[in-house]
Amino acid sequence: MVVHELYVLVVLLGIARAEEDLCGFRVIGGEPARSRVLSEQAVRCMWPWMVSVRKTEGKYLCPGVLIGRDKVITTARCIKALESLEGPTEVVVGEHNILVENDRNEEIIPVDNMLVHPEYDSYCVGNDIGVVKLSRDVEYNLCIVPACLSSIRPDPSCDNFLNECVIAGWGKYMATTPDRSPILRWAYTNMLGPNVCRAIYQYWDNSTLPENVFCLDKITSKRAACLGDEGGMVVCNIEGHWKLKGLISLATCDDNLPSLAVDISNSKIHNFITSQ
Repeated sequence: MVVHELYVLVVLLGIARAEEDLCGFRVIGGEPARSRVLSEQAVRCMWPWMVSVRKTEGKYLCPGVLIGRDKVITTARCIKALESLEGPTEVVVGEHNILVENDRNEEIIPVDNMLVHPEYDSYCVGNDIGVVKLSRDVEYNLCIVPACLSSIRPDPSCDNFLNECVIAGWGKYMATTPDRSPILRWAYTNMLGPNVCRAIYQYWDNSTLPENVFCLDKITSKRAACLGDEGGMVVCNIEGHWKLKGLISLATCDDNLPSLAVDISNSKIHNFITSQ
């Protein structure tokens, strides 16, 4: 932990009135292994905007991202799955180990409402975004900080497929195992250019991708999202703040097909999120 950064965050927590004052700022860090899937465990509070969205019985869970004191975003597919199950839904902020209840630093908050993009298409993963409204505001601290949303105009440094961003989730950490990781895991990733992304899917899957997704390059980066990571973050460090470029939408665990992420900077996606 860097003392200067810790001091800055403490000051921000004390004086921040707008989300942009402290969004995307974290103190606790580390370097991941260059692994095939998300096999590096995050240290506690490393990605303080990562949350879990789950049923109270713990029968279904998916990652999400905190973007405000009472707002979380995740995939529409996640919300549809949660709505199909009985029982109340809750969000765990400050989440680290999904198998440990009432773990230190975490807070469990009931969900007030869940909204899916009106043009969500489950067949072609178009508009795969949903907003989860919490029943009360969260209090920010070192382990609970919102992510910054990318603006509608994409960040140039994030659009370059050679630029490394970060993905995280509680999905499978080995493609050959059925078990998901109880501990949040993360890895660097590259983003493919849109033309390359669409050409790969046309060749290997004979499918046409919607406009508001982008590909996570697992070939050159050697790291990949896997099943259970859907709803997890894709963030890029822009001038010291981690900006949310997207959410993992389709985690393929496939050597040929790159995983897909819904593009937060797409106007249709961005406007839906900010209007709720």
